[in-house]
Amino acid sequence: MQGIKKIIDLKVLSELKKLKRMLFATFGRDFYNIIKYGLSAPRHSQLFYLDPREVRQTVNSKDWRRNDTGKIEDGDWDLRVNNINDVKKVRMVKERILKGLTWEEVGAYRHMQELLEKHSFYDDCKSLDDVYLRYERVDKIIEALRSGGDYFKRLDISRGNFRESGGVYIHIGRNGEYIFGRGGCHRLAIAQALGIKKIPAQVGVVHKIAVENGTWRKILQESFKPDELE
Repeated sequence: MQGIKKIIDLKVLSELKKLKRMLFATFGRDFYNIIKYGLSAPRHSQLFYLDPREVRQTVNSKDWRRNDTGKIEDGDWDLRVNNINDVKKVRMVKERILKGLTWEEVGAYRHMQELLEKHSFYDDCKSLDDVYLRYERVDKIIEALRSGGDYFKRLDISRGNFRESGGVYIHIGRNGEYIFGRGGCHRLAIAQALGIKKIPAQVGVVHKIAVENGTWRKILQESFKPDELE
């Protein structure tokens, strides 16, 4: 019993340490940004709204990760971009919706199978059966949105969610360009293919110039105008 208790205590301690690191990274970044750049500075996992049709570029998936959310970075990272339709998942979703092809025809199952062979667990899937169920859920989302259903922010989906963590991940370039951070591929592609005008997004990395010249502040203010969200 003592051995089991020790194992449990170690697991609890490990989880507490993870939580401590997460809280420090989150609120430490918020505090640093506000002190250096003012109250309108980006925050960790901050929610904002955008027109998905204006997202035309994407960064390399290795350039920035989800945990870089809210960072303010200088340099030319926002110039090293590719076309949004070069992202395989985005392209497959659009072919499914706009051309009426099956998930098998667009290569979704094959693509996921290749990823599972490399990673054993990917996008909450461990097997092809999981993949089939996943794409059934994606189809239901497509039909719900096609029928005029609401595009919910993350906190509406899960009440325990932290801000917009896990949402469509968007970086902001020096001139206010929306640059897809490759998080939320299916959700972004569905919105683009269906012509949805406004969706919630999680802020990624924001270029230092966009913060200093007020571009980020303007994006944030515009995104929350009531008429913009109709």
